[in-house]
Parts: sequence; C-alpha cells; structure tokens
Amino acid sequence: MTFRLFGIGALVLLLVCAPVIRPPRPEELTVSSEGQASAPEAYSYKTAEMLKRPTFWLYFIWNIMLSAGGMLVINSASSISVFYGLSAVIGLVVSVFNGLGRLAIGSCMDRLGWKKPMYLNNGILLFSGVLLLLGDRAGAGLIVLAGMLAMGICYGGGITISASLIRSLYGPAHYAANFSVCNLCVIPASILGPMISACLQDGSGAYLSTFVMVLVIGLAALGLNVFIRRP
Repeated sequence: MTFRLFGIGALVLLLVCAPVIRPPRPEELTVSSEGQASAPEAYSYKTAEMLKRPTFWLYFIWNIMLSAGGMLVINSASSISVFYGLSAVIGLVVSVFNGLGRLAIGSCMDRLGWKKPMYLNNGILLFSGVLLLLGDRAGAGLIVLAGMLAMGICYGGGITISASLIRSLYGPAHYAANFSVCNLCVIPASILGPMISACLQDGSGAYLSTFVMVLVIGLAALGLNVFIRRP
C-alpha cells in the first residue's frame, strides 16, 4: 500500500508540474557570484575530459567522505535515538533536516559561489561530530539529537553542492552526463558508511566509536577540501 501511494503521488506531481518546466533563458544562466563561472562563456568539459582533472577526483573523494560520514549516523538514527533514551520516531526528524540542508546550502551557493559553502558544509559535519561526542559523554539524548539534526543538514547540503559545483566548474554543455558520473560517489559511500558503523558498533556495543569516526572523516575531508580548486 505504501508503494501504491507513492506511485499515485508521483504521477499526480508529474502531471501537475511537468507542463510548467521550461528551458532557462540565456540571461538566467549568467551568474556573477564569486567562485562561479558565467555559464554561457565557460568552457564545457566533456565527461572524459572531466575525469582527467585531478580536481574532479579530489571532489569525488571529498563527497564520498561527507556522504559516508552522514550515513554513519543517518542509517541508524532511530536506533541511536532509542539508545540514548529518546523515541525512535524522533530520529526520523533527521530526514526533515536533510531537506532543509539542501535549501540552506543551495541558498549559500547562490550568494557565495561554491567554495565557501563546501567549507561550511564540512564545518557542519565536524560540529555534528562534536555534539554527538559530547552527548554521548554526558549521556544527554537531546545533545545527541542535535548532532544528528546537524548531520541531516550536512548530508542534504552535500547533494546540493554537487548539483551546482559540477555545472560551475565543468560547464553546462555536458552537465547531465557529468553530474551523473559525480553521483556515482553515492555507491561507495552507501557501502562504506553503514559497513563502518556496523563494525564499530559490533566491536563496542555502543556508538562512541562511531561518533569519533565522524570527527575523523570530517577532519580528513577538511584537509582534502583545501586542494579542491577550479580546473
């Protein structure tokens, strides 16, 4: 029944929204924000050319780190909530902040370009790890919940960054293929994040080591972020 309702809802949304979707006008593509290219004049990299750029692979690995760091927590949000004395349903609020993160980071990219929001999102990941660690040490479920909500913002923001960064750095002409290749980072992240979380939890029976790993991944991603530049 759940899948049927999703199918009906998707059909209704497509029928209502598809007629109003149109290609952007040339003047709508020109962006002057710092750190972003003016799309009509920017050189457009073919996918094979993009894959030869070290900057792409640095970003690809960075994105894997942020996504895997998010999945360390998000995949177990309900279980973590129960472990720290909260309702399992409360953990699902992380998904709401996932959506809010996409809006917030997307708004920042419109105003600041692509580089500063990357540092911001990386900082949110580290802030989340600190809250999770403090909440565990203090046995405070609400602090842990705040850390999980921050993680939701970070995870959602990473997806938004990819959508804008690939177009800004590699141009509009081959955007569909380039963005699709970039999204392949979700595959290793989806494997590594839950796998690491399960191994750490099986070894300790608690979530402290998982929260420490969030900080480790955040620091490693921050160091990598320094070397990500426009090709």
